[in-house]
Order: sequence, then C-alpha cells, then structure tokens
Amino acid sequence: MPRMENHSILELGDALGRWDTTARLVNISLGGICFTSLLKLKKDEAVQAKLRSFQNSLLHLSGRIAWSKTESHHTRYGLEIESVTESRS
Repeated sequence: MPRMENHSILELGDALGRWDTTARLVNISLGGICFTSLLKLKKDEAVQAKLRSFQNSLLHLSGRIAWSKTESHHTRYGLEIESVTESRS
C-alpha cells in the first residue's frame, strides 16, 4: 500500500481520553499511520488520535497498535486505522 510521508503533529489519547500528549507523524496510508512517540504503547492497544487535514479540518482517528520498533530516543509505531471522522474547526 503506498505511503505518503508527512511530519505533522498528532494529538494522542487512549479510549478513555487519557494521555493528552503529542506525537510526530512519519507517514500515512489508506490503512494506517506510522508515528513516533515517547509513550510506551503495547501491541493491540486502542489509540485515539487527532490530525489536522490539508483542508484545515480535524480528523479523529481510532485504531490499534499493529507494531512497534524501539529506536534510540523514541519508539516508532504502526497504527491500524479502524475509523475516521472529520470535524470542521
């Protein structure tokens, strides 16, 4: 699946609205996103994310952590997207 490189900021939270932190988007595809974070997330953990779209609307993403790769100062995660909703800001 083609990926589009993107270095936007994501707002992250869990299913209960905890964390309220940011992460750095690495790339995005039709099925998921790759991002880096200092958080320690587990495989299959539910994650909520907010991302500003190119049309300046806010995308609300829900998904599960599909994979992770620990790097020197952060961890790279793959989020499998389960749902997307859009709101105008």
